[in-house]
Amino acid sequence: MGVFFDPADPKDARLDGFFDLWGGATIVGGLGAVFLAFAIGMHFLLSDEASAKRRRQR
Repeated sequence: MGVFFDPADPKDARLDGFFDLWGGATIVGGLGAVFLAFAIGMHFLLSDEASAKRRRQR
């Protein structure tokens, strides 16, 4: 297993593993994708419901 570090600041070291390097970005991106999917689903659900109400009022 490799280690990434800045020779000027060796206390700020990171292990060369996927989760150590990309774990935070993966979690935040996954949560963003979940919220985006929810928002898109609500948009289509509510836009279909709103257009159905408009059709009934005519």
